Amino acid sequence: MTDRVAVVIVNYNAGDLLDEALAGLEAQTRAPDRVIVVDNASADGSGEAAVRRHPGAELVRLPENVGFAAANNVGALRAEGCEWVALLNPDAVPEPTWLEELL
Repeated sequence: MTDRVAVVIVNYNAGDLLDEALAGLEAQTRAPDRVIVVDNASADGSGEAAVRRHPGAELVRLPENVGFAAANNVGALRAEGCEWVALLNPDAVPEPTWLEELL
């Protein structure tokens, strides 16, 4: 049995960059068990739009911007059932072997 891992992405008005990061996660050689997008009160609708295009991602929408570190903590607390949590910025597109090599 492999360890379960969640990837947390904190989003704040990232636009199409978030969509590219999620596409990069879908191309992983070792898929994450959970993908949690914490939307830090974005005004551009990027969190909702990206999760619609990537239905495997979960969206946590915060009512106010709590900051980057606190939003990551919110995502980590939502990662029930996962032994590992990997953090990914919304403007980063991981190489296909990123998660496999990380684990």
